[in-house]
Amino acid sequence: MRDLCLTRHFFSLILPLIFLTGCGQRQTDFGAAKYNSLKIYIDSLKVIDTHQHQRLGPILRGGKVNFYTMLSATGLRTDLVSAGSPGLDADMIARSDLDSLWAVYGVFLDHCRNTSYYDQVVNGFRILYDMNEPYFTRDNIEKLSAQLAQNYENPQSWYREAFKKASLELMLNDQWWDQYKVHTDFESHVLVMRIDMYMVSIAHRAEFESPDADTLSNPFYQARQEDFEILSLDDYLAFADRWFATFVERGAVCAKTANAYHRSIDYRKVTKEEASWLFARPSEALTPGERKRLEDYMFFWCVDKCAEYGLPLQIHTGYLAGNSRSLENGRPMKLLDVFQAFPQGQFSLFHGGFPWYQEIGAIAKSYPNVYVDLVWLPQISREAAVSALHQWLDCVPYTKFFWGGDCTSIEDAVGSLECGRDVVGQVLAERVSAGRMNMALAREIARAIFRDNAIRFFKLEEKLGMRFN
Repeated sequence: MRDLCLTRHFFSLILPLIFLTGCGQRQTDFGAAKYNSLKIYIDSLKVIDTHQHQRLGPILRGGKVNFYTMLSATGLRTDLVSAGSPGLDADMIARSDLDSLWAVYGVFLDHCRNTSYYDQVVNGFRILYDMNEPYFTRDNIEKLSAQLAQNYENPQSWYREAFKKASLELMLNDQWWDQYKVHTDFESHVLVMRIDMYMVSIAHRAEFESPDADTLSNPFYQARQEDFEILSLDDYLAFADRWFATFVERGAVCAKTANAYHRSIDYRKVTKEEASWLFARPSEALTPGERKRLEDYMFFWCVDKCAEYGLPLQIHTGYLAGNSRSLENGRPMKLLDVFQAFPQGQFSLFHGGFPWYQEIGAIAKSYPNVYVDLVWLPQISREAAVSALHQWLDCVPYTKFFWGGDCTSIEDAVGSLECGRDVVGQVLAERVSAGRMNMALAREIARAIFRDNAIRFFKLEEKLGMRFN
């Protein structure tokens, strides 16, 4: 009798575990089926990419294009540095000395096989170059380098082919390296106005008025080219306003700022009287605090102009590209004064504010004029992107999300898109599997993130109609 009781007790304990294990397996299978179904749908969407820095110059400079040419233009290069690698040797890359490059950097590439950046680069080559290996090796890098060199003999043709393979339709391209450039290099690109030069140069006039100053993104140099004299703050503002009007006339659909790379995004309202007084003083005599006041004034002026011209403003928040940056500069909550001051403006916050993605969700929930762009977050950390999107979907209407890639080459852009599709597919599949939405809503949200929201927010209907109907 005692043995029978023990037997019954054993099965009373073990059977629920067996049942739960079976349910867990069935739930996993069910979730995988939902993911696969959603991923097929997401892959079929014609994507509107809300942020890129596509730039051929650095890729084509130095002769033959190879794998390391592309690597040097990706975020993965910063993971190599974090792993202890020396900086990529530009001379070896220009010579296409693949054996020497692998001998120096191969071990550091291997040490980064776990990172989201690595996944992004692999994804790009898998989709565009039919790479069927999970990791980069000396041999497949040689093969990829040969394919790259061939493709970039005709970049325009290659970009069209890559767009088709990746199901990309339009890219908003931020040409930060030449902030007076009012045309794009590819028919599939849409113009973005970069406004950072106006904040930087106003507080450092002596440097920017120098004959040795950079010319491509320098308001004082550009004004001289146009015989426009800048003697006062009013002159400076009039010149900036001319260029706002020019960008709008040439088809810009938004403005962009990445000020967090050189200062905190903690902006405070400054009167025009104070700004005029500071502008009239020699810039080299200004204190750091006074320079910040001038920059703050100009930022508020630019935001006001964006609202006047109907340009949404994209703002870099959170993590900064590169190594050893001042991360605190881009904390999203620092922008609350701006959102409160400009309820008529429209703002798109970038990168999930990583690592402060909870702040982004709270801000977008609270402010009707603040939107969220997943741009770059899946490459920084896939799991952070999954967690962030789950949290945002709990509290923010799905009409307020976008996706962008933030890359300089088409290979990296396609890899980035695959990371974004994977994250969105997983999050939506998990919510369907948990009974929190049905499949029809999941597809609607996916289409909104990768296409419809951007078309509405950036007013792209006419551009799409002119090119594709």
